[in-house]
Amino acid sequence: MAWLTALVLFQVPPTEACSRSFPTYIVKSDFVVSVTNGGKPMRGIEVEINRADGSPDLNTAAWNRTNGQGELAVQLPAGRYFIVTRHADIEGEDAGELVVGDSPTAQSKLELHWPGHSIFKLRQVKGTFTMELNPAHPLEESKPLAGALIQLLDAASARQIGATSADPRGNFNFSSTLAPGLYILRVSEQGLEGKNQDVLIQGNIFVEVDANSEQTEIPKMNLVMTSCGLAAWTTKKQMTVF
Repeated sequence: MAWLTALVLFQVPPTEACSRSFPTYIVKSDFVVSVTNGGKPMRGIEVEINRADGSPDLNTAAWNRTNGQGELAVQLPAGRYFIVTRHADIEGEDAGELVVGDSPTAQSKLELHWPGHSIFKLRQVKGTFTMELNPAHPLEESKPLAGALIQLLDAASARQIGATSADPRGNFNFSSTLAPGLYILRVSEQGLEGKNQDVLIQGNIFVEVDANSEQTEIPKMNLVMTSCGLAAWTTKKQMTVF
């Protein structure tokens, strides 16, 4: 079975940097990529494979998206490659090195995931965003992310179905009734009031609408950019990377 190593939770000291490790997948020359989310097959997910040395002679255009069963049949000559899943311009978390050959441990099926990021299960898509002002005191020193553009996308189709701006207190609310399912909140500093030109807040947060969820809305988040992308302080010593 394919394995995944991803660092998404950080302990002190507070820092704007993060680290990410990449696994190695060992597969046969003929193998199947299976992409799921929470055990459900994901259709239309792009599977990008490139040679590990960066040479441009690998053409995967003819077979680069999963079918209705969330699967993609792949044939590759022996060698080393790099594989990543992508949809709606968002990469999955389990990108890694692909070793193709006749090793006794080579697998005929590679199980990957999209999105693989933290997903908030909610009854309603609403919440409050703030912005870190002092990395040493990420929760105590912050300000509302007033005026930030927040787009709502259907995760399956990548189609935008709504957009709003955070109010002066950083609150936002997509009040229309949404069908159960996975959605993307695309946050951008475009229009951010009194923004610091040295700081760019931009990224994606995944939410799943579920009428039976215990959470009514997204917990209050103090957003910050790290070397791994958009993240949020959830306690004084813990940061979640999206």
